[in-house]
Amino acid sequence: MYSPLDLQVYVRNSGHQIIGQLDDFTQVQLVMRYNAVSNWAMDISATDRNAALLAPESNPNGGLIFKLYGSTLLSGPIHTFGYASNQDGTRKLTVAGPDDTQYLANALVWPDPAHAIDSQATAYYAVTNSASSTETLMKSLVNLNLGSGALTERRKSGLTVETSSNRGKTGQSFKYRFETVLDALTEIARGAPIGCRPDTSASASGRRTPQPRSSSRSTRRRTAGTPRPSPRAGATLSRPRTRSMRRT
Repeated sequence: MYSPLDLQVYVRNSGHQIIGQLDDFTQVQLVMRYNAVSNWAMDISATDRNAALLAPESNPNGGLIFKLYGSTLLSGPIHTFGYASNQDGTRKLTVAGPDDTQYLANALVWPDPAHAIDSQATAYYAVTNSASSTETLMKSLVNLNLGSGALTERRKSGLTVETSSNRGKTGQSFKYRFETVLDALTEIARGAPIGCRPDTSASASGRRTPQPRSSSRSTRRRTAGTPRPSPRAGATLSRPRTRSMRRT
């Protein structure tokens, strides 16, 4: 079991750089989904020193990064923002949104990623009995459809696809035609078994990198002497503060 103080919440800007930390939040809910878009919601005192950073007019296209024991649980953009009153009359701010996996869910797999929609040279994005690893195939698909290898208008700003570590298996075959990138990745990964999510550990430099991860509990890295619980898919992680909400 973790201490309530082990959860850290950081504000990021549109370039995915950390610009502040939130202290006076009263509740955080994280709905973690494996190989799917996760969701988060947070209540925070309206008087928190960095609450203004959450407002879309002061931090357009900003978001939050949630960390437990220093490791990122998830990160995502702020989609809803609003004020309300607590039972004691104090003001609170409620923000919520999806995690960055939404960018994979919103992008399409083009039959011929190198060309415009009216110049598609092939009917499917197809791979047959590939000698490449599952991870390599997944990263290539991301890179060609919304990474640096995609057409300029399809690129997701700030997205970097790192070199493959060749995890997974070989010999895979598949074909796609305008499915979402996330649906394709989920199907490719299913037999490996690995998963993927955008990695915000490099958020200080504004990078987002889709990182395959093993679905096997025994292969998850842990820091010696530091137990780190991993919320299961669909679980809700909430953390009411145990400290006073009021500042003196």
